[in-house]
Amino acid sequence: KTIVNELSSALQASEELTFGVITFYAGQVTAIWDAMMDAGLASRSLTATGGANVELNPSIPWLHTERGLPRVRIGTVDAFQGREFDVVYLSTTRSSKPGKRSANRFGFLVLPNRLCVAMSRQRKLLIAVGDAAQMTSPEGREAVPALAAFYDLTGGEYGFRRVA
Repeated sequence: KTIVNELSSALQASEELTFGVITFYAGQVTAIWDAMMDAGLASRSLTATGGANVELNPSIPWLHTERGLPRVRIGTVDAFQGREFDVVYLSTTRSSKPGKRSANRFGFLVLPNRLCVAMSRQRKLLIAVGDAAQMTSPEGREAVPALAAFYDLTGGEYGFRRVA
């Protein structure tokens, strides 16, 4: 919901920018599309084979370029290799209970090649959304140093953090 709220504001603030929403898991893609539908920004349409497809709401002009192309793409890291957007929202959602130690606590975030793709698709701005406490914990700094460094970088004079 946080990503969808921020995305909606950004889309309305600028008619030229393109946006990518990148996640590491298909379940998150579904959850983001559901939040888009709840906000009225997406709708279901029927495919030629009778299945359902989720798409940006065609009746909202600012969701599309003047040529009718979508200004937003939502998908997993694998779907974004080779693509670029002006602004990328990166869902790093991977929360565990404090003190829980698990080999899979950080999931796909520990794979450098996937994290590299995820953190390099933006031309102008990368916005990471997730559990900052987990990523900056001693375990997080060891498992996912790039995200911890990104967090540290955003806290400087020109950085921005919003805690929900």
